[in-house]
Amino acid sequence: MAQQKQSLQALGSISALETVKQPNLRQQNAMATRTRASNGTLATATLLGDFPGRKRTVKDSVGRGNPNDFFRINVSQTSRIKVNFFNRSDVNLKLALFDSTGKAISANGRRQLTTIGAGKTATTLVRGAAPGTYYLKAQGPTNGSHRYEMNLFVNRSGGPAPLPCGCGV
Repeated sequence: MAQQKQSLQALGSISALETVKQPNLRQQNAMATRTRASNGTLATATLLGDFPGRKRTVKDSVGRGNPNDFFRINVSQTSRIKVNFFNRSDVNLKLALFDSTGKAISANGRRQLTTIGAGKTATTLVRGAAPGTYYLKAQGPTNGSHRYEMNLFVNRSGGPAPLPCGCGV
């Protein structure tokens, strides 16, 4: 009898867990992500999700103890990747986009590495990104704490695929 009561209590706990309300898809797509210092390398990059058709916002900082933030996105079909980067600090920050091997991306003959001045905004756009894994890197000086906000949009598109840097284009 005691075992049967424990089993029923356990089942009650499971069904209670199943009824936890999850945010709807629109809320998940627009959620702001705050990261931790553990995303300072490609191997520990924070997964922002599977794309296209999603928007993600990241609000974070780089600096002392964490000069780099890496983010990973998985693109399932040819897409346009657009990143609006808002430098909320008083020093220059850098933003880079890498392919799955860690090579900086080149699109339309331009390497996707951008320096964003203090208090400024920059947009990085890649049309025709092939399906695969991509990485974003926010970088700042090692002194202080330097805030930024990054809005990521990935939509289906056509067009030529971006080329890795060093390919002669």
